[in-house]
Amino acid sequence: DTDPMGYWESPALKARLARHYLDTYGVKVEPEQFVLMCGASPALTLALSSTFSAGDRIAVARPGYVAYRNTLRALHLTPVEISCGPESRFQLTAAALAALDPAPQGVIVASPANPTGTIIKAAELAAIAEVCRERDIKIVSDEIYHGLSYVGPAHSMLEFAPKAVVVNSFSKY
Repeated sequence: DTDPMGYWESPALKARLARHYLDTYGVKVEPEQFVLMCGASPALTLALSSTFSAGDRIAVARPGYVAYRNTLRALHLTPVEISCGPESRFQLTAAALAALDPAPQGVIVASPANPTGTIIKAAELAAIAEVCRERDIKIVSDEIYHGLSYVGPAHSMLEFAPKAVVVNSFSKY
């Protein structure tokens, strides 16, 4: 009953994570902003359920990680699938997000993406962040595959949208 559960409440780990974001992405994140979880799937569920309300529409790329749609539906959120082909490297674009009418309440951005492995370039992440600001679209950024790249480092959405909710995991790499 009194065990702090190891890393779950570790101020030292949260401080190190904050330093990692500063060193890796140049983004200042306070240790208190981190919520430590027992995996990325429960973290995604927490991110979605704490950011959106039942009935909200959330844009996702298709193809994309199938668990996004399943998790959204389980939380009574509505997936809005955006078809993404080879011309966009199977990734969401600012233009596709801007074309949605009406605007969704949220978007899940994944870079690198599962299952395609493609990375959204910095300029496109910035453009997505701008469309989201203009249209009041909340961003959940799946960054669990950061560190697995053969074309250079991936950028964090926090570089462009400081209010984005990021789901990250170090278990993949």
